[in-house]
Amino acid sequence: MEETFGETLSIEMTNMLIMAISALLVQFLAGVQMTTGRARMSDLIVQQNHSRSSTV
Repeated sequence: MEETFGETLSIEMTNMLIMAISALLVQFLAGVQMTTGRARMSDLIVQQNHSRSSTV
């Protein structure tokens, strides 16, 4: 009985760990996408400003 209880407990623990790690990964990836998106937007704005100043 103790062995099965320990096995189920470990399975639940691993499932919780996997869920927590996946949630952290999702949050991390979302943050990375947000920062890269902002950087790309600023790069585009800088490129537009450069092209305007060069044409004028």
